[in-house]
Amino acid sequence: LPESVRWLLSQGREDDATRLLKRAASVNKREIPEEDLQALVAENKAKLEQAQESHYPIWKALKLFRWRILNCCFCWFTHTLVALGLSLTSVTLGGNKYTNFQLNGIIQVPGLILPLLIMDRVGRRFSLCGSMLVCALCMGITAVVGGNHETVELLLFLIGKFAITCSFQILYFFTSEIFPTNVRNSLLSFCSMVGRIGSMLAPQAPLLANYYEYAPQILFATFALISGTLTLLFPETTDKVLPTTLQDAEQLHDKNHRNNTNIVE
Repeated sequence: LPESVRWLLSQGREDDATRLLKRAASVNKREIPEEDLQALVAENKAKLEQAQESHYPIWKALKLFRWRILNCCFCWFTHTLVALGLSLTSVTLGGNKYTNFQLNGIIQVPGLILPLLIMDRVGRRFSLCGSMLVCALCMGITAVVGGNHETVELLLFLIGKFAITCSFQILYFFTSEIFPTNVRNSLLSFCSMVGRIGSMLAPQAPLLANYYEYAPQILFATFALISGTLTLLFPETTDKVLPTTLQDAEQLHDKNHRNNTNIVE
């Protein structure tokens, strides 16, 4: 597979990017006006000269976006903790544990599809926040209602699992869009790596039930509520140009930084 056009542009390799665009156009039986390619190259050179940053400014990015990165790491931690924790606690619900575990897997299918339908309409930030708050609400109600209401408890569990699956899908998109091209993969990997601490702690969550039956649900609800609220601090990326440089990523909070028709898009 070739490198992405956006990455080639971020590295100043306009000739390679142009050849790749022409190749893509040929495969799709389309034509790209030469003036559009020239405008793209000129705009990219001006942007890189104005940015005055190295090709791989990871340390500068860590300093510039430290709060955004910390918030994103916490969000990843919450998702891995809650998503895996719910899967592990599904067998502790009332009723047939095998059926419950099957339902836990089945409910994730629509949970992966729904974000593709709502992200562009509602926005990344509100979709992510709303999904996490729904999960937190379901877990909180479970701790209050619970008891002998096995059907209600299972229904709340499935809605919560559905919601956290939705938000996890959105999180992958969102994390890729809030960081600039030249450090995007590195910061996405870093946030994911830190988040996997939640995966390590998730198997311990069911053990909390030895102290209080609904302690795991309260734990999941607390983290989902806090992290879901903090996601509102992220910049909205819907209908905005994917950031290429650090300056572009900083300007995501600017409401006027809207997406324009772009040959790369």
